[in-house]
Amino acid sequence: MATKARTKSRAKVRAKQQLPAGYRRWDAANYLESEGDMAAYLEAAMEDAADDPAYITAVLNDIARARGIMKLANDTGNDSRGLV
Repeated sequence: MATKARTKSRAKVRAKQQLPAGYRRWDAANYLESEGDMAAYLEAAMEDAADDPAYITAVLNDIARARGIMKLANDTGNDSRGLV
């Protein structure tokens, strides 16, 4: 039962976060196009908030998603910017 309640509350939060028509949510993973970009992003995050584990976790998540997008682009022969 706790899982259903948790799922419902997440759905309510997502519904409240809907963007107006014509707007897209900004995602850092879309802009991390090289290993150097990813390293600089992580380094900047560590300088800004090394004592905030939630923030560092979010940054690592962005990097992991960007690496997945980049790998998919490389595997399919597409530019990573065109996939997102």
